[in-house]
Amino acid sequence: MALTTNSFGKDSPKNFLINSAAIYTNVKYAAEGGFTGTKLGATNGGVTVKIENSYRKMEVDGTSVMDVKGLEVLESATATATAKLKEFTAEKIKQALNGTLRAATEAEAPAGAQIVESKLMVEDTDYIDNIGIVGRLSGNKEPIIFILDNVLATNGIEVETEDASEAVIEQEYKAHASFEQLEADQFPWRIIFPAATKTTAGTESVVAPANV
Repeated sequence: MALTTNSFGKDSPKNFLINSAAIYTNVKYAAEGGFTGTKLGATNGGVTVKIENSYRKMEVDGTSVMDVKGLEVLESATATATAKLKEFTAEKIKQALNGTLRAATEAEAPAGAQIVESKLMVEDTDYIDNIGIVGRLSGNKEPIIFILDNVLATNGIEVETEDASEAVIEQEYKAHASFEQLEADQFPWRIIFPAATKTTAGTESVVAPANV
């Protein structure tokens, strides 16, 4: 194919990731029933997924002038998802703070009230098994799912209120490897694309996993 200055391809409209995505917690897959999970909550402004690799150039005499193929080594890698939550519940505030939630005493608040408090130590129960960020392609509207394992809310809460608007809690969720993943040199994130199959005409179509 001759080179052109037009970046638009024949199949380009099928491959755009459109609109905002939804966040689910504790996403699981079964052959019968497909993907299941629990919605994290309503968001505003979409969801940002960021996977970062940091590389270090190994120092070797005679290679300081230019980068040389084979001398880059992965030094660190992280995956985060950021979203602005619009739902205010005691459980969501507790999760954002990795804190505690308890019933208020008679001396603290009316009957039925709950108290959210911060705590000193991070416990295993503060980690969410995984979160799934579910987006859709433009051409077939089938889901792409970004999975982050063992996520922890890492940025606390900042609440700002104003007239004619709703407050949000901007949350950053960071992936962490389990011991088993560490032993297997497996990163605690992955991206699930719909399966591609061949049609009778020989072109590719997409068969999606069951809806989350």
